Amino acid sequence: MMYFNLIYVFIKNSIQEELEYRFDFFMNFFNAVISSLASLAVIYVMFQNANEIGGWTFTEVVVLIGIFRLIRGIVDSIIIPNLGQLSEHVRQGTMDFILLKPINAQFYVSLRRCRVWDASNILIGFFLVFVGLFKLKLFLLFSFILGSFLIVLSIIIIYSIWFIIMSLAFWFIDVRNLQTILNMLMEFGQFPLSVYPSGLRFLFSFIFPIAFITTIPASALIGNFSIHLLGLAGLIALIFFISSVAIWRMALRNYSSASS
Repeated sequence: MMYFNLIYVFIKNSIQEELEYRFDFFMNFFNAVISSLASLAVIYVMFQNANEIGGWTFTEVVVLIGIFRLIRGIVDSIIIPNLGQLSEHVRQGTMDFILLKPINAQFYVSLRRCRVWDASNILIGFFLVFVGLFKLKLFLLFSFILGSFLIVLSIIIIYSIWFIIMSLAFWFIDVRNLQTILNMLMEFGQFPLSVYPSGLRFLFSFIFPIAFITTIPASALIGNFSIHLLGLAGLIALIFFISSVAIWRMALRNYSSASS
C-alpha cells in the first residue's frame, strides 16, 4: 500500500511541477497527431497496390499503430524521464541520496517523475485502437482481455530493456547515445513483424522483442492470435524483468559512492 501511495504522490507532484508548462501539452499533442498521421500516410501508400501486407489489412495495421502510440506515450511520459536520468545520478553523485531513502531504489528511479504532457500519445493510441476495432467490428471480450494483458506484458518488456541498458551507466557513466538507439529501434514497432526479412524478424522477436511489444498485442485484439504466444510473451517479460533486477543489484555492488 505504501508504494501505491508513493505513486500517487509522485504523479501529484509531477502534475504540480508541469502546470507551469501547460502549453507543452498542446505542442506535444500536435506533434503526436502529426507523427501518427505520417505513420498512417506511409501505411496508406503501401496499401495502394495491395489489399494485405504481411497478412495484415490496412485497418488491422491501424490497430497496431494505436498500440505503438500507446506504448510510445508510456515510454515518453514515464520511462525516459526517469531512466534517462540514471547516468546523471551516477555522474553527479545524486545516486547516494537515492540509496539512502527508505524505499526500494529501483522503484524510486523508475517512477519518481511523470512527464504528464508527453502522455498525449497514450490518448491517440487508445483512439486509433478504438477506431480500428470499430471498423473491423471486433469487440470480443476475450480478445480485449487477452490484448490488454499482453499490453501490460509489453510495458514490462520495454521497461526492463530500457532499465538494463541505462543501468550500464554504472560502468560507462554516459549512456545517453544508447537511449537514442533504443528510440530508433522502437520505431520499427509501428509495422507488422511479418513485413521484415527473416533476420530482422528474429532480432525483433528475441533480441529486442518489439514483436511482443506491438505486433503480438495487436494480433490478440483483432482476434488473430495463437494462445501459445501468451506463454512465450509472459516468459520473455519475466526473463527481461528478472534480468533488470539482477543487473541493478550487480550495478549497486560495483557503485562507488561520490562521497567515498
